[in-house]
Amino acid sequence: MIEAGARVIKLVDDFGMAGQVKAIAPKTIIIGRIFSMYDPMALRQAQGATEAADAFVEGMRTKLAANPLVTAWEGPNEPVCETMEKMAWYAAFEARRVARLAAMGLRAVIGNFSVGQPRLDVPVWEAFLPAIRQAQGAGGYLGLHEYSWPVMQWMYGPNQVDPDEDQGDEGWVTCRYRKVYRQYLLPKGLAIPLVITECGIDPGVNPKPFAGGGAWREDNLRRAWNEHFGAEDADLFYAEQLKWYDGELRKDGYVAGATIFTVGSFGPPWSNFDLAGQRVIENLCAYYATLLGDDGNGGDGGNEGNMGNLLKNADFDNGKHYHWQGVNEIVIPDGWDFWYADFNTPWLERQDQNFDPPECVVWNKKDADPKDYGFWLSGDYTLKIFKGWGVIWWRLFQKVTGLTVGSKYRFTAPVHPDLVMAYDGDAKIYANDPLAGEVQLSAGGAVTEWKTGFPFGEYTEHALEFTAQATEVEVSIEARCRWGLINDGWFVDSPRLELVATGPGDPGDETDPPPTGDTVSVKDLLTKALAELGAARVQVVKAEASVGAAVDLLAG
Repeated sequence: MIEAGARVIKLVDDFGMAGQVKAIAPKTIIIGRIFSMYDPMALRQAQGATEAADAFVEGMRTKLAANPLVTAWEGPNEPVCETMEKMAWYAAFEARRVARLAAMGLRAVIGNFSVGQPRLDVPVWEAFLPAIRQAQGAGGYLGLHEYSWPVMQWMYGPNQVDPDEDQGDEGWVTCRYRKVYRQYLLPKGLAIPLVITECGIDPGVNPKPFAGGGAWREDNLRRAWNEHFGAEDADLFYAEQLKWYDGELRKDGYVAGATIFTVGSFGPPWSNFDLAGQRVIENLCAYYATLLGDDGNGGDGGNEGNMGNLLKNADFDNGKHYHWQGVNEIVIPDGWDFWYADFNTPWLERQDQNFDPPECVVWNKKDADPKDYGFWLSGDYTLKIFKGWGVIWWRLFQKVTGLTVGSKYRFTAPVHPDLVMAYDGDAKIYANDPLAGEVQLSAGGAVTEWKTGFPFGEYTEHALEFTAQATEVEVSIEARCRWGLINDGWFVDSPRLELVATGPGDPGDETDPPPTGDTVSVKDLLTKALAELGAARVQVVKAEASVGAAVDLLAG
């Protein structure tokens, strides 16, 4: 699976294969979970969130330190936060855990909520936003679980017990994440990368279209697949469902990947979920190899494993760079171009000296002091643009092809202004005038106003949404200062260009899984099965699956 192009894997307790994974696919995201029965919600009455998070991290410190190849670490598994009070406590817990891990040079996967959780009929997600902001600023991920039964498409789109409750391209169990992002996160500019840290077929999910249960390897579910869907080959049938789910995930640029529960297990009952040695894996490997190509990096053509990110060398992490126009002092990541204001550029209001040529460095984290790790959001490289006692105005840009006219896209750029006007010992005193730092984004004819008022000395994610007017667009990040500071410094790391919504006639509007050989449409089969069951109205249960984890491997 790794060789075929898996973007994300999840390891539980045994992290020994992390080295093998990185040797094969250096850009693969490795999620780590240390198995524990820890339930933070049971402690909230006795402990403050900060105290509980500190104890949680300290209890895992040895394993965290011993496994540096893990990209990001999960916290408690499947917490239940059904009230605003509980979610506020858990948000504070997760925000503190993120901060503690960041101080150790580590990243977090926050949330890790079970399928169908948290509730959407009560705005508990609003109470979790502080944790999301903290994790996003520290290069972390949101983790959610999405299962279904008897097929992955159940409770998605039109596949409801009541045919009048069509959910479009959303679902109550699978693709439920879209409800979360569209209702709570994207309107606030919080496009935190998402990892579906568990997914697959789970008999614990309700409501069911017909009686029965069982994991995908159990005879009773295989018989049900054959009886209700005409599936004679259970392995192929399950693989087609996972391919469908993968296709949906790929439509949302903020999705980093998903891990199937499970490849390898700790024995019964989880062995009934295990894909290891099954033909499902063989079928998925063939699918990934065809879909992703064979460039040794998931077939992303320089996208560094960021599924859905249309930018080349988006996080600068291929380590390749060049001297822009042969200038020794200006080193730019491959795939990007550059511009700066020169001595002849007209002055801005209140400017105190001519514009200077900046210096640019593609900075490798291994060459940095740990106290400077905050300049990196992900990976090993960040772009540093600076001038001591100088005034600079610069623009970093890239031409992107393959857009769909009429579709909506979001361009996001995390920018860290290191605008220092003085030092107090080793402490930086940042510029106290908002006009010391201005940022502007553009994408074709769309452009933001010059943004000011964001904090200096930390990353702020700037965003621009636009509707594609052509299949090619030039996106740019632009910043400037007006005064000769001790350090007119800027950092950029991990910008993204992502599809937000498909336009009219876009093939992405197709919700059916693509036909493969003699495979029949699961949607059609579900429609037929539900017709036979009658149109009894069933209230959607926000199901909670109590599934432990072994080793999870990417579903897309």
